[in-house]
Amino acid sequence: MTSVTRPEAPMLRTVLLALLGLTLGLGVLVAPASAAAATAERATTGYEPTWGRTSAPNQTLRRGCRSYRLSYRVTPPGTRWTAELRVLSPRGRSVAARTLVSEADAPSGVRRFQLCRATVAPGRFTIRMLVTSYADRYDDGSVARVAPSHFRLRRPR
Repeated sequence: MTSVTRPEAPMLRTVLLALLGLTLGLGVLVAPASAAAATAERATTGYEPTWGRTSAPNQTLRRGCRSYRLSYRVTPPGTRWTAELRVLSPRGRSVAARTLVSEADAPSGVRRFQLCRATVAPGRFTIRMLVTSYADRYDDGSVARVAPSHFRLRRPR
């Protein structure tokens, strides 16, 4: 039995492969541009001192796993907000984090975070806060970073 092939089949296959390649190529070119724009928009957000502040007293790094305190104040322009607090070790690693939400947390207060002496070295720690303010709906957020604050955890004497 002989098979009959149409002469236009290879040409049709070539055209379809070319269109597929063009479509994928455009998708690869457009996706990084939009991702880069989103990253650039977030990266250009400078520190916004009027949106809040953080602080913590210098403390002693005690044996075992203990609680340490930090204070915060969130003052964004909108009525709804979220605040992401992050404590960084002297080496720049995140060692504690907490998210505050306007519906459940006060706009200012004192919170505790836990550190274990075996996992961190004494030194100068940094508190960073990222605040998102919502005007009316949760999908219209404006993001700003608050200037970081620093505190020391020193060895016991």
